[in-house]
Amino acid sequence: MERLTAVGRDSLETVGAQLPAVPMESMVRLGELAEEILLEAEAFGADAIVLAAGRPSWFKRVTGGGIGQWLLRKAPVPVVLVRST
Repeated sequence: MERLTAVGRDSLETVGAQLPAVPMESMVRLGELAEEILLEAEAFGADAIVLAAGRPSWFKRVTGGGIGQWLLRKAPVPVVLVRST
């Protein structure tokens, strides 16, 4: 658990370093991804949720699946999907 948390924290710090002018908070949480994102956004009082999204597979395109699409439909704040490289 500690290793997973450390890897997640490192990843978030790398992204944060690339966006120094953007105020942001990051948190590593374990659980159901979409639910944890919404819970943290609510607890933080977030104005928006920004999510790095990979290239969708044909299956996700057909079914409308994926965390990003789910958040776009369910989140009470704006959701920004950024294509990851």
